[in-house]
Parts: sequence; C-alpha cells; structure tokens
Amino acid sequence: MLFIVISEQDPFLRVNALNRRTNDNKKQLFVLDAKPKSGNIFNEDLCSALIVVNIPWNKLQIPEFKNFLEKYTGKHIPDESTPRKNYLGPCYNNVIITIREIIGNSDIWIAVDETTDENSRYLANLLVCVLECDTPKQPYLLACKLLFPEMEA
Repeated sequence: MLFIVISEQDPFLRVNALNRRTNDNKKQLFVLDAKPKSGNIFNEDLCSALIVVNIPWNKLQIPEFKNFLEKYTGKHIPDESTPRKNYLGPCYNNVIITIREIIGNSDIWIAVDETTDENSRYLANLLVCVLECDTPKQPYLLACKLLFPEMEA
C-alpha cells in the first residue's frame, strides 16, 4: 500500500522500480541445475556396480563393509543417500540409452505384467524386447509402478 502512495506522488520512483524488476537477471536455480554437472566418477561407478549386482545401498552403512571398501579402494565411501540423490538418475539414463542402442530400429514387442511384491502390493512391469522369430532375445524392464498407491495409507 505504501508503494502505491509513493508511486502516485512520484512517477519517477514507479518507473525505476519497474525497470529494476524487468532488468533483474537473477534466476531461481533448481536443485538439479545447482549441483555440478561432472560428478565423482568413483561414486558413479560404485552406484552402477551396486545396482548391477543387486546390493542394496543401505549395505554401505555396515562398518565392516564400508571399511573394507575404503581400505582397498583408497576412496571415501559415500552415505547411502548420496548415490540415490546424485547418481541414480544418470545411471538410469545411461541404461535407457544402452537399451535404445541395442534395440535401434528393430521391431519390438512390449508387455505389461501385473504382479505382487513381498508386501502383497500390486505392481505393473513394463517390458520391451527386440522381436525376432528365430532367436530369443533378452527383455528389458523399463518401468515398475505401484498400481493402487491410494491403498498404501
């Protein structure tokens, strides 16, 4: 309210305020834009290795395992949340790129499979595979989604 009274009395103040607003080049950074683009190669490789061999990230918190890795790699082993926050997305994107390269321009088949997990929750799995009549190919799991999330509460 005070700004309106001042701006009506002195149009110069209003023009300056508007110019300041339009010439302001400050921009809100999102979390993904704010973090460095080049990550720690060791942490990226560690994340990929844990995913490939199906080792849960919480195993990094077991002191004996963490000490073993630090002793023989000479690297700091991150907290379990670091791979999930910083490296899971790029690892996922790399796998999707690899799947796209494998499939290329080939004909494909797609399947949606409904299943339940160990907690009896219904899940839908999206699978894709190259369609060839003479040799079976490996299907790739592209997505796994909870079907009835409203029932989780």
